[in-house]
Amino acid sequence: MRRFRDLRASGRLAKETEYHMAESDGLQLNTTRFVKELQPAFEKGDIRWAYEVLHEAWPVGWLIQLLLEGDVQARRLAIMSLGLVGDGTAVGPLIRTLHDQDLNVNQLADNSLRCIWCGMGKKQSTHLIKQGNTHLNHGNTEAAIERFSMAIEVDPGFAEAYNQRAIAYSLADRFEEAIADYQSTLNLEPLHFVAMANLGHCYCNLGDFMRARHCYEQALVLNPHLEGVAAAIDMIDRINDAQDKVA
Repeated sequence: MRRFRDLRASGRLAKETEYHMAESDGLQLNTTRFVKELQPAFEKGDIRWAYEVLHEAWPVGWLIQLLLEGDVQARRLAIMSLGLVGDGTAVGPLIRTLHDQDLNVNQLADNSLRCIWCGMGKKQSTHLIKQGNTHLNHGNTEAAIERFSMAIEVDPGFAEAYNQRAIAYSLADRFEEAIADYQSTLNLEPLHFVAMANLGHCYCNLGDFMRARHCYEQALVLNPHLEGVAAAIDMIDRINDAQDKVA
């Protein structure tokens, strides 16, 4: 059977957050200021400028509140901002945003979640992840696996380190090892829809269509807009139908 390409990675709050605003009038006033301060930076693609503005004046808790309560323009900016400065407390709200009717909001939330997951490790482990991805992009799979393994050793609670090593294992057709790492990723970060979908790809490559379909369904529950996943389910159903007819 043909091999599936892995999805690449570049409703819970982990802890209680304090919100910057309490009154609706204050929220409206600060929403206007937030848009005025952040929109120019994002329009120019000046990430350093945006990061400095966020670091100085806009805590993560307030960005989450704005994500949940702001207008469309402010919500989009809040999502992009969380991709720069967000932490584990933003994962649940962003996952819910993946179900928003605004498709642009869906894509922004998808990107921001991947950024947050990549940045949740220790400084040394995130640096090793970047090195591993550089090797992977140049086709040096074994060197990439070595760097990802080092990141796991440095920071065993870093979910994205397991996810990235799983991707490398998968590219090397080492699907059993990839499955173990994707499961480790999901144990640490149950909302990681990329790992869930890629776990389905691994099972599919091994011919375990029942487990593959279950993983795909779970991935779509988290992120209904994942590219290619619905098509993979449809293909599995066609294979099963064909096998039933032969039987």
